[in-house]
Amino acid sequence: MNFKRIIIILAAILIVGIIFRLTIGKKAATSGGASWNRSGLSGRAIPVTAENVTEKDFRDISVFTGDIEPAYNISIPSRITARIEKIYKKPGDFVKAHELIANLEDKEQLNNLSEARASYELAKAQLREAQSNSENLGKELQRAETLFESGFMAEAQIEIIRTKHLTGLSSLELAKAQLAQREANLNTALLKKSYTNLYSPREGFVGDLNFDEGSIINQNTVFTTVVSIDSVICEINVSEKLIPRLKEGMAATAEISDRNQKKYFEGKIYSISPIVNKQSRTAAVQMMFNNPDYILKPGMFARISILLEQRNSVPAVPEKSLVEYKQVKGVFMVNGDSTVTFVPTEVGLSEDGYVEIVSEVKISKVVTEGQFMLSDGSKIILPDGDKKQEKGMKKNEG
Repeated sequence: MNFKRIIIILAAILIVGIIFRLTIGKKAATSGGASWNRSGLSGRAIPVTAENVTEKDFRDISVFTGDIEPAYNISIPSRITARIEKIYKKPGDFVKAHELIANLEDKEQLNNLSEARASYELAKAQLREAQSNSENLGKELQRAETLFESGFMAEAQIEIIRTKHLTGLSSLELAKAQLAQREANLNTALLKKSYTNLYSPREGFVGDLNFDEGSIINQNTVFTTVVSIDSVICEINVSEKLIPRLKEGMAATAEISDRNQKKYFEGKIYSISPIVNKQSRTAAVQMMFNNPDYILKPGMFARISILLEQRNSVPAVPEKSLVEYKQVKGVFMVNGDSTVTFVPTEVGLSEDGYVEIVSEVKISKVVTEGQFMLSDGSKIILPDGDKKQEKGMKKNEG
């Protein structure tokens, strides 16, 4: 029993010793290794890659989506209730201004027009008769006045003639009023007759027809529409923060996919709504695009790009070269003695992985990889390709 206990105790001591040794060794390995910080391995040059500062063109573009609408979409309603007698145009046909599109049945209108014309002609005849009668009564009154002044006519007789003359004048005025009324009725009948012809108010393309030949169309019901697509409009909703940067006439581009190919159309901002929607915090902006080949169709979905700002030939660096060092944004500039200097920079426009930089210091080359291990003045090691390129540049400069 004592021998077994001794063996168990020795085994336990051995296991504890192994665990202790492993723990001490791990700490020693940790404390004895080189400590990494932002300066990299203490006192050693850090391998990095670098790129030259270039000059690039930058564009600040905002992208939106919207639906294509015609420049104008005019409804052509029927002014009367009638049967459609003949349709001369089909959807998609081009029509000129005041060109006939369809006829409505006009029997009732023709009857009313005939009656109005007959009444008008009768009123004209009555007016001529009233004028002739008034002229005769006027001459008779003149003769009576002469006889009365000469004492050959009694006062009672001349008063009768004067009354007849006044009655004749009244009849003349009545005839004139009746003629004006009959003329108005005739014009109304002519107008209603014109309602049986449906014309295009402006040139454009005929839209969908809502009725067929022979069907009844009610008053004020739309028969079709005429649209213009020589130019088209696209309306987008723009955030209130971006609205101050937009101006009428600013360039815009519409992009659509046609048979798996992208097509682009140039246009400009046509109007900017002065009202911001309280719920969406956006305002409506309309753009006009020329459409000479009629490729853009109303109802199409389009991707709209607006060029807000453009800068040409400005200093640019890869976006990945930007770092924040001591709470300041900037880049690590490569010096000729294989060291780096941190240069604070202001950042401008960005595009395709590059960013515009503004700095008081002229920068020729910046670190693009390994910069997060650097500090101001750190030593660096460049790849062989970069070294050869630097030597070639120095030789050319010499």
